[in-house]
Amino acid sequence: MKVRERLAITLFLATLGAGQRAHAEGPSGAPTTKPASPAAAPPALSMKDRIEAKRLFNQAHLAYKNGDYEEAILKWQQSYELSREGLIFESIANAYERLGQSRRALDNLREWRKVAPFREHKTLDSRIERLEQRVKDDEAQQRRKEAELQRAKERDAAAQAQLAGAPKVDNASRTSRSTVAMRIAGFSLLGVGGTLTIAGVSLAAVGSGGRPDSATACATSSEGQLCLATERDAIERSNAMALGGDVGWIVGVATAAAGLTLVIASPASTPSAARDALHVRPLLSPAGVGIGLGGSF
Repeated sequence: MKVRERLAITLFLATLGAGQRAHAEGPSGAPTTKPASPAAAPPALSMKDRIEAKRLFNQAHLAYKNGDYEEAILKWQQSYELSREGLIFESIANAYERLGQSRRALDNLREWRKVAPFREHKTLDSRIERLEQRVKDDEAQQRRKEAELQRAKERDAAAQAQLAGAPKVDNASRTSRSTVAMRIAGFSLLGVGGTLTIAGVSLAAVGSGGRPDSATACATSSEGQLCLATERDAIERSNAMALGGDVGWIVGVATAAAGLTLVIASPASTPSAARDALHVRPLLSPAGVGIGLGGSF
């Protein structure tokens, strides 16, 4: 490639140089403004334009050597606008190929193929064929990337739609649920505490009521209080029931107090929702009394 680049530069500069001499001298050596032949110098191209085209071509070649391929392409295009030398297309194609832009390299190489000498056709055809295959590969890879990008967009859109359709739980809703949960727990403890209190009081009352009269069942002596054997078991059962009842109502009162604390401490946000979700009612039955809880969640 470097050999071909040197040859292209030499041929281009030689062509411009021949054009300059044709402008400077006629067939007899006398100065003239007419070109020696149309092939050597286009009629519309002045000496000033040829000099400028040569300068731009040299700048492009220097930029190409320094790896500044965008600058080289720009200068070569400007040089072509002045000189209309088809050989410049090959130089532009080389720069585009270095940039990895196979499609543009192929387009410029085809332009050069149209005006290239016949002896160049075989080499150019082989190179064009390789570039065409590379363009096909690049386009296939680009299509795969676009398809993958489209699939990613569709996945994102589906995820966004799923998130949009999901029920939103705001802070007020969370607070309402917390309120309901705390009140349910509080009223449950109140119910359990009330039941234990009632059961404890009832048990203590039964135990006290079933205790024999100590005045008739027991007597005091020097060894202490002596009770009849027939009444001793009844007294002990009565005392155990009274003790159990006392423990029961004390625990019941403590449990009810804890439940009341939860009810009072529950958040006050959205009270209407909490009232609608939770229903409390007393229960009366032959087995005892209590509190009934109901609600919707």
